[in-house]
Amino acid sequence: MNEERLRALPESKRALFEGLRARRSRGGQPHARAAAGVDQLRRGTGTPVVLVHPVGGELFCYGELTRRLPAGFPVYGLSADHMLRDPEPPELTALARHYVDRLTRAGIRPALVVGWSFGGMVAYEMVRLLSRGGRPCRVVLIDSMPSSASGPEAETDLLGAGLLRRFVSDLRQSGGARPEGLDTGDEAWSLPPEEALRALHGRLVAQLGAAGMSLDDLRARLRVYANASLCLRRHHPAPGGPPLRLLWAGETAGDLSAWWRDTAPSPITGERVAGDHYSLLRPPAVEDVARFVHEALEEEQHGD
Repeated sequence: MNEERLRALPESKRALFEGLRARRSRGGQPHARAAAGVDQLRRGTGTPVVLVHPVGGELFCYGELTRRLPAGFPVYGLSADHMLRDPEPPELTALARHYVDRLTRAGIRPALVVGWSFGGMVAYEMVRLLSRGGRPCRVVLIDSMPSSASGPEAETDLLGAGLLRRFVSDLRQSGGARPEGLDTGDEAWSLPPEEALRALHGRLVAQLGAAGMSLDDLRARLRVYANASLCLRRHHPAPGGPPLRLLWAGETAGDLSAWWRDTAPSPITGERVAGDHYSLLRPPAVEDVARFVHEALEEEQHGD
C-alpha cells in the first residue's frame, strides 16, 4: 500500500496496517507464522484470539475491535489467500480446513475464533473442524448467516450486473462511508464486471478514497469478493456443531439465533446490538461487540 492510500485510511485501520508493516519489517513474526500467512495484529502472552476476514478478504475492518479486546491475549488475523483468488471458488468447508491448516503450520492453537459476516461462517466451520480434531475452542459470530438463496439462477444473479455495485458498496461501507454516496449513473456500470472496472477505475478510486489503488488491485479484490460470495451462496451448514456466541445488527437483521437454533442446535448465546451490519465494528457499537468477545474469552479461561 502506498503512502497516499495509507493516509486515506481511518485512524484505527491505519494504525493496524502500520503495526503489521512494522512487525514484518523488523522480523516481528516468527518464520512459521509469516510463512503460513497468519498476521499478528497484537502481541500478547495468553491464549490466542483469531479473527477471520469478511467477504472482501482484508482485516482492516477489525481495527477498532482489536484495540478494545482485553490486554494480554495475542490477536491474530487470517486474510484471504490464493484459495479465494483462484478462477473457481472453493467450498466453504474446504476453505475452513485450509485456514485451520494455516494456523497449525504457524503453531497457533486459538482459544477463540471470531468472524464478522462471511468471516463468521468460516469461523464456525473452523471451530467445528478444530473440535473434531481434539482442539476445542470458542467461536463468536458477528452478524453471520448463510445466503438465503441458492441454485443456478441465484448464482447468475449474484455474478451479474449488480456484482460491481455490491463490491464497491461493500468497500465503501467497510471504510465507514454511506452507500447513498455512490455514483452509479454511468452506463458503464451495466457492462460485464471486468469491463466496467476498467472503464470506471479512476472514478472508483476517487469515490473509494483510495488514491493509488491500481486497476490490478481492484481486480484482485473483486475476484476475492466474487469467490467469497459464491462460496457463501453454495454453503449449507451441516446439522450440529459447536456451541456459539452470536451477535446481530438490530437495524438490518432479525433475531439470527432463531435461524441458528434450527441449523445448529447447540447451545447459543445471542444478543442484539444497536446498529447496522457495517456499523457494528465502529464506535459506539463496537464497544458492545468487544464486551461480548471478552465474555467468550472469560468463559474459555474459566471453563464455563
